Amino acid sequence: NISKTIREENRKTRILLVQANISGLNSFSPPLGLYYLRASLKKSSDSDVEVEILDLGIGSLDQNNIDNSLMETINRFQPDVVGVSFATASSKNAFRIAKIVKGIKRDTIVVAGGPHVNAVSADEILKETSFDCIFKKEAEISFCRFVNAIRKSGEKGALLAISGINIQFGIDSVDTGPAEMIKDVDSLPFPEITPEEMAQYDVWIVEPVHKAVPILTTRGCPYGCTFCAKVVFGKKLRKRRAYRDKCSMLFVLIK
Repeated sequence: NISKTIREENRKTRILLVQANISGLNSFSPPLGLYYLRASLKKSSDSDVEVEILDLGIGSLDQNNIDNSLMETINRFQPDVVGVSFATASSKNAFRIAKIVKGIKRDTIVVAGGPHVNAVSADEILKETSFDCIFKKEAEISFCRFVNAIRKSGEKGALLAISGINIQFGIDSVDTGPAEMIKDVDSLPFPEITPEEMAQYDVWIVEPVHKAVPILTTRGCPYGCTFCAKVVFGKKLRKRRAYRDKCSMLFVLIK
């Protein structure tokens, strides 16, 4: 029992956030969604956590080397919860990640989020893969509640009280209902990307000496482009206030 182990050892809950790789391609910019999750976990007053981010799209394109990088991180960090974010193009590798994690540390809770899990049946993913839980839509609120519940008790009732997840209990999965969309995006903390983390990416403007960092100024889109599913952020446009956007740019550059 993860909850019991954390309490007995009187330590922080260890969370590993993983960006699944797309075979044959390197990541060109930081996985911003995972950095938002890390910032939200640190902000949550009830979350006494230690968080690491692992982008498996960095470095070698050889799948054996990628698998070794994952295994080394699991053995070193010994996470209690592993969260994997992925799109459809990286879904097979994400399923592989979950299987590897469970093979190393069976009692680790492995959860999934991102575009793909919102575009297909969450129940099918839970039945056919090693994932324990699926997070629907935006997960900053639901994931923090999930981690808090795991740390405090891990009881079924506490987990089922979290909206926006599909969770596996034995051979059955339970849908806790629609996810809570974040109405005030200004309530979200800005993601902190350290210089060491940024150095892993080769994103630049005009010339390589000017590094570039992605930011989100809005969530949601009211338009109907056929190539965009809008499965995570929805159709309602939500904006950060303009002055906060300017501050966020300066904040990230200074960091």
